[in-house]
Amino acid sequence: MDEDDHPAIAAAHVFRDDETSDTGEFAIAVLDQYHGLGIARILMTAMFLDCYCEGLRQLQIDILRDNKKASGLIRSVGAKPRLLEGPVGSYNLVIEEAISALQKMENPTAIKDVMAAFATG
Repeated sequence: MDEDDHPAIAAAHVFRDDETSDTGEFAIAVLDQYHGLGIARILMTAMFLDCYCEGLRQLQIDILRDNKKASGLIRSVGAKPRLLEGPVGSYNLVIEEAISALQKMENPTAIKDVMAAFATG
């Protein structure tokens, strides 16, 4: 939807090395002016549910260590640090635990809508 009247405001992706791996690499970005609206949590909910449906069970996440908000966000869904040296912090995330943490969040309310869509889909 990257059109003049619908510019892209966020992006998320997961890559895995091969189809048999249960581990992927996760990245997400939201434009600065849209921070704090829950967009990252909504995208994470959709991505993590989709990953789980596709057989992924763990994600690796690299974040610039100066980005305290991003580190706090992924820690809020259960990510555990694996390496916090240098300019980049590396985290491991168990997808099932992250989904559970997201289910418990009351905001944004759209998380529950995303969960419901996957439950009926």
